[in-house]
Amino acid sequence: MNKIEAWYWGNLQLLANQMPDSTITYDDEDCQWIAIDKFPLPRNVMQNRSRLFILTPGLDKPITQRPEAFYLDIGLKHRSGRHLDHVFNQGAAHGCVDLSDYGYAWFCLLLDRWRPSYDVVSGDNYATVVNTIFQQLNTL
Repeated sequence: MNKIEAWYWGNLQLLANQMPDSTITYDDEDCQWIAIDKFPLPRNVMQNRSRLFILTPGLDKPITQRPEAFYLDIGLKHRSGRHLDHVFNQGAAHGCVDLSDYGYAWFCLLLDRWRPSYDVVSGDNYATVVNTIFQQLNTL
């Protein structure tokens, strides 16, 4: 196992520890995606959970490259009944893939900070990304 493979494996372990009630699947060939089946949503969202799909740079790119795109279930709504800002049920932008045919809405999130370390817990990782997604959803 090389350094990048070890880094992805460490990330998967962190996510599994962070969300023990969820099943986490991933691209076991190139590590180009991570899927979480029961991502907990903040209280301001009508639904309690969503699937979360993260497109990652994969094994052929350095870990310093940010995750590429984030997707949640189509149809998520704010407790007030309105659609969530920055969650697009149809289409995607900024070169991201449209996965609406698979039931995913594109979540527009720019990671301002991405400083990973090969020591997974010392730098940014996919557990910190998941926390950022939760925090951003909480502000919508």
